Amino acid sequence: MRSKVEATRKPIDDGFINRIKDVADIVTIIGSSVNLKTSGAGRYVGLCPFHDEKTPSFSVNAEQNFYHCFGCGVSGDSIKFIMEQEGMDFYDAIHRLAQLQGMQVEYRAGMSAQNPLKEEDFQLVQLAADFYHQQLFKHDVALKYFNERGVDEALIKEYHLGYAPPGYDNLLKQLGGTDGSDGADSKRGIALRLGLIKKNEQGKIYDVFRDRIIFPILDMRKRPLGFGGRIINNDSKEAKYINSADSPIFHKQFNVFGLPQALQSKASKHLVVVEGYMDVLPLAGVDRAVASLGTAFSTPNAKILWGRSEKLILAFDGDAAGRKASERSIGQCLPALADNKELSIKFMPTGKDPYDVIHDAEDGEAAWHQIEEISLENYLLQPFVGSMDPQAQRLAIANFANLVAQLPPDSMRSKLLVKKVEDILGGIKIPIATQNIKHTKNAASQSDAQNTANPNKSHSNLVSHKHQGASKSNQHRAFAPTAPTNNVSQMQISPEQKLVLQLMFAPTISLQLLKKWQSKLEEAAAFTNGAAATQTLEIIKAAQLGSAALYGYAGGAGLSFVAGGDSLLGVQKGSPDACIAKILVEVYKREMAHANLSANKQLSVKSAELIKQLKAL
Repeated sequence: MRSKVEATRKPIDDGFINRIKDVADIVTIIGSSVNLKTSGAGRYVGLCPFHDEKTPSFSVNAEQNFYHCFGCGVSGDSIKFIMEQEGMDFYDAIHRLAQLQGMQVEYRAGMSAQNPLKEEDFQLVQLAADFYHQQLFKHDVALKYFNERGVDEALIKEYHLGYAPPGYDNLLKQLGGTDGSDGADSKRGIALRLGLIKKNEQGKIYDVFRDRIIFPILDMRKRPLGFGGRIINNDSKEAKYINSADSPIFHKQFNVFGLPQALQSKASKHLVVVEGYMDVLPLAGVDRAVASLGTAFSTPNAKILWGRSEKLILAFDGDAAGRKASERSIGQCLPALADNKELSIKFMPTGKDPYDVIHDAEDGEAAWHQIEEISLENYLLQPFVGSMDPQAQRLAIANFANLVAQLPPDSMRSKLLVKKVEDILGGIKIPIATQNIKHTKNAASQSDAQNTANPNKSHSNLVSHKHQGASKSNQHRAFAPTAPTNNVSQMQISPEQKLVLQLMFAPTISLQLLKKWQSKLEEAAAFTNGAAATQTLEIIKAAQLGSAALYGYAGGAGLSFVAGGDSLLGVQKGSPDACIAKILVEVYKREMAHANLSANKQLSVKSAELIKQLKAL
C-alpha cells in the first residue's frame, strides 16, 4: 500500500513551495485551531498547541510568516504547522496548504499543473494598480465622484484607489501597446491570464475595466491581487460592479476588500462585513469594515476574518436583497463559528446601506453606533419571543434546528441555545441532526485517507469537515418544514440545484465545464439580470474544490434540498451542459424583457440572438 502511494507522488517544484509559503496567510492557517489575539502590529499570541500551558507563549508573526513558542521552543512556517498539527509529511502538507489557498500544485518540469503561481503575476497586477491610481488624479470626473462622497485624498492613498479611463486600450498601452506580443510570458500574456484584459472572438484585445472607479484587493502584505470596478455613470446599462476574474493569485472566496487597512485601524477590535466597497470607505476611522467581493460571503471568508478577530458583525443593506444576504451569510458563518468567537448582525434602516447611514447623518459616527447590534443568540431566539400559533411554532423550530445543526460538532453554543429554546417552549424537545455531522466526519476521514493517492479529492480538517457537517444538515433548509420525499418529480428543482447535484456526483468535470462556459457566463453576468450566471460560475468553481466545498456553497446560497437515495439518480444522469444553457437562456429572457420595457432595441436584439445560439447547442 505504501509503495503504491509513494509511486504516485510527483516531485513538487521548489519555486512553488517558496511561493505558497509566501502567499499563505499564516494567521488564518493557525487561527483555525488556535485562539490568537493581537499583540502589536502584525503579531499575535495564543496558547501553544504543542504543549500544555496556562499563559500564552505561542507567537505568530504575520508579516514574516512564521510562528515560535517561547515555552517549548517549536517554530516554523505554515507548512510545518500543518505537518505538526495534522500529522502529515511535507508532501501532503503542501497539497493541503494548496487546497486551503485554492491553488493547484506546480510540479517539476514535465509535470506542471495548470495555472502555476508566478512572481510576474504579482508584478503585473501592481503595475495595473499603480496605473489606475495615477489616472485617478488626472481625471476630474473621478476625483469629483470621490469628493462628493466624502472620500478624501488620505483615504484614496490608504486604499490605493484608482480610475480606469474610458476607452478600450488604456491599460493595454501600458503593457506594450496594441501591437505587442501576446506570448504567455509577455506583460499582455500575463494580463490575459489574469483577466485584466480580454480577447474577443475576432481576436481584438481590450481592457476589462473602462470608465470605472477601481478598488484594489490587497493581500496581507498589501500586494494587489485583483480589482473591483464601479461605474461612475449610474445611467449606464453596464453592470454596476464588476470584479477581476479568479486567477492563480486571486480567489474571491478567499479574499475581502479592505482587510489590511481594517486591521491597522484602532476604531474597534471586531470586524464589520458590508456588501459594497463604497460602504467600507465611510466607515474608515469609525469601525473596522471589510467587504465581500461581489459574491456571497463564504465560510472561507468567515474563517479568515475570525483568524484576525474575536468577533464579526454582518451589516448588509436595508432592503429585501440585503436581508436575504444576511440570512445566507449567517448560514455560511455557522460552520466556522467556534465557541470562543462571536457573530452579530446590524440590520440597516429600510432602504439604506452603511454608506447612507454615515453620509446622510449630521453625525455619521453617532448614527452608525446607534444602530442596534443583535447577537447571533438573540437573532436565533427572536422567533420564540411572544405567542405563536402551532404552525408558526413548527416553522420556527424547523428553521432553528436547521441553523443550529450547522454549528461545529460538540458546540457548547449549540447546546445552550437548544436548552434555552426548549425552556421557552415549556420542555418541547428539539432534535438536532447531529447524526449527519457524524456521518460526514467519517466520510471526510475516509477521504483524507486517500489524500496522498489523489490530493485533489481531499479537503483540510481546518475547512472541509465543518463544511460537510453544515451542508448535510443544510439540505433541509430549502423545503423545510415539508417532509422529505423520494420522488424527484414531486420536487421543484431549479436548474441551479440540478447543476449542484450533478457536480456533487462528478466534481471532476468542473474544469471541463469552466473551460467551455466561463466566457459565456461572464458575459451574461455583466447584464442587468445576470445574477444567475454569476451564481452558476461560483457553483462550478466551488465544485473544483470538491464535494465538501460545493455542499458548503450550495447550503449558503439556498440551493440545497431534501432528497433520498435512488431518487437522485434521475438528476444525476442529466447533462450539466443542458443545465447551464437553460440558466443562460433564462438570464437572457429576463434581459430581453427588461430591454423591451426600456425600449432598448439593441439589447433586445442581442438577447434574442444569444438565446437562439444557446438553444442551438
